[in-house]
Formats: sequence, structure tokens, C-alpha cells
Amino acid sequence: MEGAGVNIADVIVRTGMNVQYGATSEREQYGLGSEFAGTVDELGAGVTGVSVGDAVIGTQERLDTALGSQAELVVVDSWALAPAPVGSTSIEAAGLPLPGITALQALDTLALEPGQTLLVTGAAGGVGGYAVELGVLRGLRVIAHAAAAEEDRLRSMGAELFVPRDVHLADTVRDLVPGGADGALDAANLVTAADDAVRHGGRSGRTTSRGTATQAACRPCPRSRAPVGSPCGWRRRSPSTMLRRPMSWSSPAAWPDEWCWCPERRQRPCPATAATASRAAAGSR
Repeated sequence: MEGAGVNIADVIVRTGMNVQYGATSEREQYGLGSEFAGTVDELGAGVTGVSVGDAVIGTQERLDTALGSQAELVVVDSWALAPAPVGSTSIEAAGLPLPGITALQALDTLALEPGQTLLVTGAAGGVGGYAVELGVLRGLRVIAHAAAAEEDRLRSMGAELFVPRDVHLADTVRDLVPGGADGALDAANLVTAADDAVRHGGRSGRTTSRGTATQAACRPCPRSRAPVGSPCGWRRRSPSTMLRRPMSWSSPAAWPDEWCWCPERRQRPCPATAATASRAAAGSR
């Protein structure tokens, strides 16, 4: 092991949130580190595609383990490895796997077509920076959102348009791209501020603490069937807001239909779900 990244997953483990939110069971010791760079030291039986001495990068994605990638040696499946990028030091390469994969998965989830516009919030960060470059490689017109001091660097990475953090995000994006962006990769977790910059019928996604992308899906209000964006249209909240929810809602199965937000930004239970729950409670009496 020559380098290991430090990520939000490590903060979750160190603070005990992995147990608090049911991601792992309780144990005496937890490993830290989810990504790494180093040299292959030994191969297991039947392993192909990699050889002893190869410079590699990789991920160690398990949270419920006694040893992570912040160690002298790490044992992983061969599928978790990739050749180390040529020209990068091990320390530089160690910071590629987790944010790079996250950005790639997010772009796959958004599924935008070449020529469409992509807003990337937190564009100067790890996930955001890779999203900018990968988006450009896919032929997207990238709008980068970050501190003003980062504009030159992000434009050099291929961002066509730039929005500084100290202006109203949605209004500025809509001035640059009439109607709004075709999609948003919300690496900064701005949630509604980023969603509001996306055109009607567009797609928005953000990253979770495990580094995967979640799509903020839209649907009509189940009571009125009014379209999303109308006075009675409701939009489903993203699972990435789990940590802002009551602890009793730790199960992903409880997220989709029980909490919504309306275009007026008043958080409250979806009226149809609340009405159903009220009838069920009345019947139980």
C-alpha cells in the first residue's frame, strides 16, 4: 500500500454513524479507508488479469470490516483493481477511485445525450471535478458551480459556463441556459437550489455518503394527479437527505412515498399518504 484516500465514509465510521443508521453491525474494531494505490504483492489462486508487481488503484468498499485501505496491506477482489494512471504519483492516484467512480455512476444515472447541458455543483471538489471532465468527454455542455477563484481552473478542465457561489444559482443558470439545464449533478448537496436550476422534465441527481448517485425522481401528486411544478404538484425527495430525517426512518424502503416537498418548498408529508395513514388509524380504533 502506497497511498490511501480519506473520504466521508471514514467520517461516518469514526463517528459511529455506520452503526447508528444500520449500515453495519456493532463490532470491536472497524477499518478505515475506501480507496488506495499501490503495488500487487501476492495473488490468490486462479486470479487473472493482474500480475505481481503491477501498479494499481482500487476500492475497498466494505464498511463492516476490521481493516480498510488505510493500512500497510489490503486484500481485495481482483475486480476492485484497475491499472494506476500513468504519470501520477501513488498519493495522487489514491484519490481517484471513489470520487471518479461516483462521478461516472452519477453521469450514467442522469443519462444525458451529447450536446445537452449539465450543471455540476461543487465542481471544484473531488466528485465535481471528475464530473466536469467526464461530462466534457461525453460531449456535454458543462456548467460549473464553485467559488469564483476556481473559474479559470474549471474552464481549463473543459467547463463551458461558470456560476460563482455568491450568486443565485437557479436564476443565473436559467439566464445562461434559457429554461434551465438538462440535468444537474449536485455534488455539493444543495438539493432544491440545484433542482430549481433544471428545466421541466430534466434530471437531477446527488451523491450519498456511500459515494453512489441517486436520482431525484419527480412524480405527480398522487391525490390530484397534477403535474410536477403545478400548484399542487409534489416532488419526491432524494434518499440522499436521509441524515436530515427522523432516525426511525433508517430503512430505505420507507423513503420514497412518505415525505415529499412541494414547489413552494414547504416540507410536509404527502397529502395522499397522510390521508391513507389517517384512515388506517381510524379503522384500527
